[in-house]
Amino acid sequence: MKNKNKKKTIRNSLCKKNKLFEYQSLELNKKDINKIISDTIKLSKNPKDFVISFRKLVKFDLGLCLIFTSLLEYFSKTKEINFYFKKYLMPRDKNIRNMFIQTGIFQILCNKSAPDQKGKMCILKVSINNQEELKQILLKISKEIIEFSLKKINISDNTYMKKHLNKIFDELLLNVQSHADTNELIYLAGEIQEDVIKFAILDKGIGFAGSIEKRSKLTDKFLDRLKRHNGNYVKVIFESNIERHRSYSGENIRRGNGTKRLEESIKKCKGAKMQIISKQDFYELYYDEKSITKYSSNNYKVEKHGAIGTLVSFELPIKELLNRSLNDNI
Repeated sequence: MKNKNKKKTIRNSLCKKNKLFEYQSLELNKKDINKIISDTIKLSKNPKDFVISFRKLVKFDLGLCLIFTSLLEYFSKTKEINFYFKKYLMPRDKNIRNMFIQTGIFQILCNKSAPDQKGKMCILKVSINNQEELKQILLKISKEIIEFSLKKINISDNTYMKKHLNKIFDELLLNVQSHADTNELIYLAGEIQEDVIKFAILDKGIGFAGSIEKRSKLTDKFLDRLKRHNGNYVKVIFESNIERHRSYSGENIRRGNGTKRLEESIKKCKGAKMQIISKQDFYELYYDEKSITKYSSNNYKVEKHGAIGTLVSFELPIKELLNRSLNDNI
């Protein structure tokens, strides 16, 4: 009893001495994205003056997990700051606390290994600059995420669905390889919850706008559409009526197809969503049962930071996707 009181006293004194940043939710929305960037910058300026507490945290998704890790690593390298976690600042919620361990933040920042668990891919820092590296990470995703998710829903013939999901991941990574324009390592994380694939990929590249500007001298043609979409390049691409932006090659795996193939799947699956941050552009698309069109989208501007290039995060219910595929042959 004395030891507990002593620890509580030490904890309270530390929190009083330092400015306390507390979190109840860390999700991919404008408020939480901007908060984690702002707080991490403040923490990096003088780590001894600030404390980040996750005790009350009840929501924490993979996409923001990658952003947080990238920010911490960025300041670890540029300012040679050592970040670490104190036990009393960890989430009370068991599931959220396990997520910290399973995603691999401890392994990256504290050199503490995370145990392998079926259906969970801890944060990976990988290079996909050549075809062999790309092939190896795709094989890992196929085995640990796709095959596990299909076994979990126990379907006898999963050939079509496995092929469809592999195409999405193949093309997402091809997009990063082709358009991020960076040699820095990318972050990946994935898990299966119930029958839902949750996955996120983050690079530190030039973003949608940078890629468009680099590939075309005709960026002024985007200006009118950008004004209508709050200057959001991601929204322009996804909601464009221009044929070359809307169409993709269907059966063939090609650069540029990944987000479009994923978009089409999101629009047909109850509970599905896709969120993209590309520099300051934030765009989300989700299936909305209340909507006449069955899907809705939002776009915002968020804080820009060098640790964040483009993040693609999505949740895809496999049973729902399978049921729709039987009828629609997506």
